[in-house]
Amino acid sequence: MAKRKTLVRKKLRVVMLADEKLLPDGELKDFSEKQRELRKTEFDVRDAIEALGHEVFSIGVSDDLSTIRGAIDAHKPHVAFNLVEEFGGIGHFDQHVVSYLELRGQAYTGCNPRGLTLARERRSPRRSLLTTTSKCRSLPFSRRVAASSAQMDWAFHCS
Repeated sequence: MAKRKTLVRKKLRVVMLADEKLLPDGELKDFSEKQRELRKTEFDVRDAIEALGHEVFSIGVSDDLSTIRGAIDAHKPHVAFNLVEEFGGIGHFDQHVVSYLELRGQAYTGCNPRGLTLARERRSPRRSLLTTTSKCRSLPFSRRVAASSAQMDWAFHCS
């Protein structure tokens, strides 16, 4: 009978970055229905990482990068699990948190800063694609047009 190899997982140190008001402290059932709805993701992520046998440090982020710096310096995480959706109360500043993680050389989950910027501004990727296709004839793209330029502008404006 053939011997089976058992896969040994390394226990990772994970810093989970989340809005400081949504940190998963205690049990989810201890919160009101509205608070449970707001905090469900943070609790689910923390519990899933712990269930995989890893060590999780939940860090609240608001408007001070020194909190993140302190967590990285203190815990020396293998990865930062990024659940931050805003910084200093401003939604489009989430990209700066990720930029900071990159500057520190810290591995993290989620999209890179450029991707967060492009996801927020839909016209920029469209312009980039149109500029690229007009300059580079070898780039394959569909020759069929399903909508006029005015229809496309309206569709991007409404979504």
